[in-house]
Amino acid sequence: SWTMTPTGVLYSPHPTIPGVDLTDFDLIRLAGPQAWGGAMAPIQQFAEVTLPDGSVIGPSQAQDGFVNTPTFEEDLTTLRLDFDRALDWSIFQEVKFGVNYSDRSKTKDNRGFYLTAPTWPYDGAIPEEYRVGVADVSFTGIPGVVAYDGLGMFFDGYYTASDAQELETGRLGDSYTVNEKLTTFFARLDFDVEFGSGILLGNVGIQYQDVDQSSDGFGTYTGPDLYVLATPIEDGDDYGKWLPSLNMTYDFNNGHLLRMAASKTVSRPRMDDMRSNQQVSFGFNISSVNSTDPRNSSWSGSSGNAALRPLEANQFDLAWDWYFADDGLFSAAFFYKDLVNWHRAGQFIADFSQFYIPGYHQAVDEDGNVFTPATFEGLVSFREDGLTGDVKGLELQTIFPMRIVWDKLEGLGFIATATFINGGLDDGSNVPGLSDRNYSLTAYYERGGFEARVGWTKRSEYTTETRGLSLALSPTVDQGSELLDAQIGYDFGLAGHGGWLGGLSLALQGQNLTNEDTLQTNDDRREVTQYQSFGANYLLTAIYKFW
Repeated sequence: SWTMTPTGVLYSPHPTIPGVDLTDFDLIRLAGPQAWGGAMAPIQQFAEVTLPDGSVIGPSQAQDGFVNTPTFEEDLTTLRLDFDRALDWSIFQEVKFGVNYSDRSKTKDNRGFYLTAPTWPYDGAIPEEYRVGVADVSFTGIPGVVAYDGLGMFFDGYYTASDAQELETGRLGDSYTVNEKLTTFFARLDFDVEFGSGILLGNVGIQYQDVDQSSDGFGTYTGPDLYVLATPIEDGDDYGKWLPSLNMTYDFNNGHLLRMAASKTVSRPRMDDMRSNQQVSFGFNISSVNSTDPRNSSWSGSSGNAALRPLEANQFDLAWDWYFADDGLFSAAFFYKDLVNWHRAGQFIADFSQFYIPGYHQAVDEDGNVFTPATFEGLVSFREDGLTGDVKGLELQTIFPMRIVWDKLEGLGFIATATFINGGLDDGSNVPGLSDRNYSLTAYYERGGFEARVGWTKRSEYTTETRGLSLALSPTVDQGSELLDAQIGYDFGLAGHGGWLGGLSLALQGQNLTNEDTLQTNDDRREVTQYQSFGANYLLTAIYKFW
């Protein structure tokens, strides 16, 4: 039986069913579930075997394990040229211009191996040399479970490894090279002029970004011999973007400043979303095979989008700053971002009849009944442009030295910020990484070379991504955090010590002092997907300056 707790499921003994001793190496043995391995059907090495109960298993049930071994290679070359010149032209004092060049490439070889134990089709004991003890999983309510070196068994050749690139379309269907060349020309005019009783200063700028993006990948499907067939695919696009900007600050000459900024900004797409790959997949479960609805069909496909445009936003910021002391500030800022292009998961219905293999694309129940596909249509998923949305918010900040209240509190002060955000995408989803509420407070004391700080931060939940099945990225919700950090230090030079001691400074830092945990869930926060406890972290540093 089990009980749901704030940190996830907690298991307890069943009232009527005897428990299993998961720490007993004589009881816990190596075996595959025999419901996996459908893609291994063409491997004749694992011939059909009739078990004592009369059931027959073969290559399609020969998966005892799987290991992912993808390799990545990335290269980035950049060159930037800047020029500036003083001006005496109307209100403009200086011009800056130049060019920035970037050449980036990413290659992924998505490899993996189906593993079959030498004891197949039967189970086997965990070899003595790979047993490493018992893992403590008491946080789930289970005292422990046997632990063994599974990777060591793989690297030592204990298992028969079958190359997944030959057997499942999702391997070469996710192996690619993506290239992008960006040439950005930019120019900026700085201005500074007396206006009324104050000074107006800022700049106006323009960028032109020339983009050439391309990808080499594969189109993959299962061939008549049940091995993967792969066809090279080349795709890409080129285009240009104009990106204007304006920044202005009005200084009232009394400690008050009014700042305004407006610009168009872009952010490059994910490299893996720009792959040119296409792949065909088939699910062997009976309910999908019997479905006549293409949206629930056994047939499916996926692809990248080598012509994907960047994320794009028009943004506006307005802020008021009040410097009530040389080291004292209060600031209030409003910001708005019009998300004019965001990426979303696109889908369309396709006909997969040309990929049908009689006798293979089917499902079989426990009684031996064979079910062939009720439809040859299915969904193809990909990434596409076109999603829009907005983000708006208010940020409050203060830096407050306590000497303003009482001069004997020289060196003592605090820094506080609060950010309130409201935003989302037009399909109802959240903007990744966006927390509605963010707070921070830092209290500090700095005097005579001595320094002490205590910092507190808190953020509300936000949407993010985590690694899922076969290392694929999956959406998840991080439930936010509340962290407490502290630091104490002493600088002998600032304290007035001379000689060799004057170059020495020491500091002790403590991070996550309250042992805050990381909690990730599905949209329903009761469905905990990941619970991690990292504990506190302490750092002792010593720095010596020779001059």
